[in-house]
Amino acid sequence: MSNWQPPPQPDPSWMNVMPSSEEERSLALLSHLGGILTSFLVPLIIWRKHRFRSPFVCGHSQEALNFQLTMLIPLVITVLCVVFIRIDEVIVLPPAVLTVNIVYAILAARAATQSLAYRYPLCMHFI
Repeated sequence: MSNWQPPPQPDPSWMNVMPSSEEERSLALLSHLGGILTSFLVPLIIWRKHRFRSPFVCGHSQEALNFQLTMLIPLVITVLCVVFIRIDEVIVLPPAVLTVNIVYAILAARAATQSLAYRYPLCMHFI
């Protein structure tokens, strides 16, 4: 008999919080769209600055940060494969990851502007 338990799920309490101002919606939007250009840097900065101020901004920036870190993993693996192992077939992976990143970031940004919560699919939750 094993004592296995499923891993803990991220705290979804922020999903029921409405933004109190237009600034909160804008910061949530920026955290998602900023990830397209700067990977995890913009979501990290917004999350670090606003994590105790606004649950709405904290939740959206945390989701964006986790997604950008998840998208970084296949890109690093691709670079390592091309540089060290000389596997050129994996070179098609970065455009595919970039396309997925752009599509889901736009969907999340749209949800943020509508004051809705958004969970990225296929996202590992690091934070």
